Amino acid sequence: MRFIRGGFCVLLLIICTGCSASLHATCLSGDWYKIGKRDGTDGKTASHLFDQHAKTCSTFSITPDKPAYLKGQQEGLAAYCSPNGIFNQGMQGAPYKSVCPKALDPLLRTAYGWGQKATPIALQLIKVQDAIADSRAQLDGSGREWEERDRLADEVARLRSEENRIKAELKSVEQAASKDVTRVAKRLGKHGVDLSRIVK
Repeated sequence: MRFIRGGFCVLLLIICTGCSASLHATCLSGDWYKIGKRDGTDGKTASHLFDQHAKTCSTFSITPDKPAYLKGQQEGLAAYCSPNGIFNQGMQGAPYKSVCPKALDPLLRTAYGWGQKATPIALQLIKVQDAIADSRAQLDGSGREWEERDRLADEVARLRSEENRIKAELKSVEQAASKDVTRVAKRLGKHGVDLSRIVK
């Protein structure tokens, strides 16, 4: 029991040390526009976010650039509150955050729903591409018999065909999503919703 507890403490120390190093690197980078844009792109809008960054960096005697951070955060949020941004959030399985203008909600929820539909297809594509990379690595390895190399070459060809099929399926979903989002955008436009600032 003592050994397990000791191992846990060592692991915790390593994790905390790694976190501290990462936070220190973030504070030292000094690119507060980029940090703000990253937070905004993640759909983070809470006003206390900058205060959290400032508190963390004060530990290292570093003062963040608030105007640069807020400018980046607003630009990042504009990208988040776009059909493409929300589609990607849905495809990645991230939760829908109600941080965008309410008037855009029907448009963005439509894009988010299509992103969710694309998730299993995207995961399938990643799986096949990983399998291709694995088979290619085996094929490129030395010391294999010709029969085995032929088998691997056939497997790569089969996987490439499957990859193309999945890509076509994903493209079909993206095209359907684009048409649906355009339809909703036109309807909102007729009701006076300003869509001019949406990031394409």
